[in-house]
Amino acid sequence: MLIVMRGLPGSGKSTWAAARVAADPHGTAVVSRDHYRMMLHATEFPVDGIMEEEITELEADAVVRLLAQGHTVIVDDTNLPHRRVREWLGLAEGSGAQWRVEDLTGVPLETCLERNRARERRVPEEIITGWHAQFISGGRARPKVWEPIPGTVGNLP
Repeated sequence: MLIVMRGLPGSGKSTWAAARVAADPHGTAVVSRDHYRMMLHATEFPVDGIMEEEITELEADAVVRLLAQGHTVIVDDTNLPHRRVREWLGLAEGSGAQWRVEDLTGVPLETCLERNRARERRVPEEIITGWHAQFISGGRARPKVWEPIPGTVGNLP
């Protein structure tokens, strides 16, 4: 099973994922761009396109391997563009895995900003408000029904 998290920084994605791992630590894994950035480049923020391409490949490879081993895999990234969600769902279907999207784009902007202010590793507020304007308040990432259609592998929403 692949679970794709979706939402602004501070929307509760990582908290939601951590609770699922705590409930099933041997059967659930979290894959995150931020973790790869820290591991490889000692930063949680994108530095350049080449680095981001490398992380995209590593993240996808990890998801495929973990799904093949029977794990539930949670992709703990913002995944705001619909295109990015469709890429993950296509990877799941190509691996023969079930999938679902945990969409937290309905969490109010002010809640995300408050949570961000309270945490140790903050995302600059202008990034959060910019993504909100670009992907959410403009309607491009409003909670969408992302449900598998039985018998239609490859026919993603």
